[in-house]
Amino acid sequence: MKKLLTLILFFFIAIPLFLFSIRLLSREDNWICKQGEWVKHGEPNAPKPQESCPQPQAIINNQTIYLTIAQTAEEKTKGLSSRESMPEDQGMIFLFDKPGKYSFWMKDMLFNLDFIFLKNNQIVDTVSNVSYPKKGETPLAINSRADFDKVIELNQGFIEKFKIEIGNKIQLKNL
Repeated sequence: MKKLLTLILFFFIAIPLFLFSIRLLSREDNWICKQGEWVKHGEPNAPKPQESCPQPQAIINNQTIYLTIAQTAEEKTKGLSSRESMPEDQGMIFLFDKPGKYSFWMKDMLFNLDFIFLKNNQIVDTVSNVSYPKKGETPLAINSRADFDKVIELNQGFIEKFKIEIGNKIQLKNL
């Protein structure tokens, strides 16, 4: 009788549980959307999702900026360093867990930048026309006068061209 009960439990509990776990491992959510690209996460044979991966964006004064996210310490340290240029409609956003004053610098930068400092999706400070260091120069440090929880780095001239001001609201999508 015990053998029969064990066999029944095996077929009605263990096998369905095993099949359910296989199903979970092969689901499409084993892919994550990162920087507008699908990146495999988990089961190596999971099918790639068919829908497009939404690109992170900021909308400021009716201008859409496609963002690269710097979230980890390594990504924040590197930033846009060593890139030769960046398309006009793109930028990099730095995300922080809590508001504060964080310092930035232009080490290994090869083009000039504007900085927009945000707190709760509102501009709290801007720094325009920051030059990259020429060979042998010490990189500039960039600081905000106000606490912030996000920073967007953009090509030099963006702030002036699109009349960006402290107090403007920014809409962020797909972060």
